[in-house]
Amino acid sequence: MVFSSPLFLWALSLTLIPIAIHLFQFRRYKRLYFPDISLLKEVKSQSQTKNQLKHLLILLARILFIVLLVLAFCEPKIPSINGQSEDAKYVSIYIDNSFSMEAETERGPLLQEASRLAYEIASNYPKGVMLQLITNDFTAQQKRFSDLSDFTAQLDLLQISPKHKVLSEVFGFIDQSLREENNAKSNVYLISDFKNILDSSISALDSNYQLTLVPLHAALNENISIDSVWVNSPIIQKNRELELHFRIQNHGSKTVYDAPVQVSIEGKETAASFITLEGESYLDTSLIIIPEAANDLSGTVSLEDMPITFDNAYYFSISVQDKIRVAEIRGDNITENTPFQKLFSGSHFDFTSFTQDAIIQDSLSEINFLVLNQLDHWNSGLKALAFDQLAKGNNLVFVMPEKANASVLDGVKDAFGFDIQQWDTANVSVNAIANEHYTFKDVFESQPENLNYPFTRGYYALNTQSFSNSIATLFNQKPLIASSTIELGEVFLISAPLKDQFTNLHRHALFVPFLMNASNASGVAQKLSYSIETDRIPMSISDEYIEVIKQGDSLAFIPSLTYDGILMNNQIQSAGNYILQNTANTILSKLSFNYDRDESSVTPITMETMEQRFAALGQQIRTLDTSDSLTSEGIATADTSTELWPFFVFAALLLLLFETLLLKRFS
Repeated sequence: MVFSSPLFLWALSLTLIPIAIHLFQFRRYKRLYFPDISLLKEVKSQSQTKNQLKHLLILLARILFIVLLVLAFCEPKIPSINGQSEDAKYVSIYIDNSFSMEAETERGPLLQEASRLAYEIASNYPKGVMLQLITNDFTAQQKRFSDLSDFTAQLDLLQISPKHKVLSEVFGFIDQSLREENNAKSNVYLISDFKNILDSSISALDSNYQLTLVPLHAALNENISIDSVWVNSPIIQKNRELELHFRIQNHGSKTVYDAPVQVSIEGKETAASFITLEGESYLDTSLIIIPEAANDLSGTVSLEDMPITFDNAYYFSISVQDKIRVAEIRGDNITENTPFQKLFSGSHFDFTSFTQDAIIQDSLSEINFLVLNQLDHWNSGLKALAFDQLAKGNNLVFVMPEKANASVLDGVKDAFGFDIQQWDTANVSVNAIANEHYTFKDVFESQPENLNYPFTRGYYALNTQSFSNSIATLFNQKPLIASSTIELGEVFLISAPLKDQFTNLHRHALFVPFLMNASNASGVAQKLSYSIETDRIPMSISDEYIEVIKQGDSLAFIPSLTYDGILMNNQIQSAGNYILQNTANTILSKLSFNYDRDESSVTPITMETMEQRFAALGQQIRTLDTSDSLTSEGIATADTSTELWPFFVFAALLLLLFETLLLKRFS
């Protein structure tokens, strides 16, 4: 037992008053004369004994009355089981309403079980305790504390949310709420299946927390999902084969047999199959499609799986281009009929060529691939142009001129890092090509023997420490083609001028796949999809007014436009394929949004791991095992101390009644 107001114990000194009254109270007796007093002596003896007993009982009753009354004013209480003498005035209950809480238990979905437990915990606290319900939505209403009635009303509206929160975010939200309540003491309950919820950014928790974990367990921890979709080429052209890759993952421990998987493009089923997938494994597969038009395509990869369904479909959008735009900037002495012009004159390319003194800047704003062919000089403008393309993820080919002056040699080293040592006229052939690099990968089904490689009679020797990759290596280990990754793109340096007297590289069969692959891999691939929580989409929009519409739905909203993209303002609430259109109903682009796959995992964190983690932070936690006999009522009772002052007041009143009866009965 402890006292909330122990300073009031000084009032126990008031017990001296009835003691003083008892000691100094003298009653005078009248003398009566009787002829025979033998019987009176016996009566006197009996009366005196009764009077002494009565006085002692009255004295004891008065002393105890004062003692009990003083103790009642000191507010005595029995501390809660958790050892806290001061009750928390605030209770925060977090319910994880993420997608993983769709899993089933014997009583129904995990979210339904979480709601039931939250109500039991809240309802077992006494009136006056302020309650807070927190979910992954983190709404403004959830920052406020309320009574049980409002708490129950919020519970009735609880639904699954696509949002996923980790513990550091939950504690941060609680901290903000309690800060508005002057950092009051709080009992915090976390009700969750504890999947992907523990993060490394949790720091020391507030000392005002009394933390209780309430783990929920699904009846079956099984789930399969469409994990991701991707393509290997950043540039997708019409009438050319596109390999669409996707991954299917089994998160459970049991083998899944004959799971149906479908792929649809623009609402039409393109492929369907049945897969068998072992437990805790994934399957990467692909599909060949041939876009027939230069526009955006929307698609879906889907499967059937219960009860967790949010990850059964993966939405994607593909931007198809008509042609790859290639620009060549050549030295003033280089004729227009260059090897690059011959190669990129096909129907799949849009080729433009300028001399370096006649560059049309507007023609270079939308190119995909840049060639700097045997420049006469180097300047800051060319460097800025090159880095602008590399920053966009575009690739660049730099061909060394026959007689490079100091500005070119120094400029190449300064801009791209290639350290050119000297001009070498040795007659030397290529000895090896980088088969694992994307420019030559899969060019040969099998490596041919005695392959006729390109040769050179004049080239610039490079310091082998000044570049990342040797794409084509000469017998003397110097590169004929070297490359380095800069910004988001890759720079390829051809160390020999592309003239017949110096090399036959531009006439060799390997020159074609090298440039085809380098140009096809140029650029940063547009994302096939975004998370629904993505707020900013980088995109160039010239229209002043656009609308976002969900395909197959009436959902539509107007996003905010910025100079380099569009802002969704958290208006994407569900996964799916969306279109962007202007006031003329012209489709500007197609975008796809998916739920994060963080919730796909069905492996929970063990409570031992949680306890160890919090112990390392110096935080004692409790765990409510919902399968044990201990219930939420017991936890709530353990958090509440027992007030004793009503019992003391009641006992004092009984003593007062006892004293009154003594005075009336024996007066």
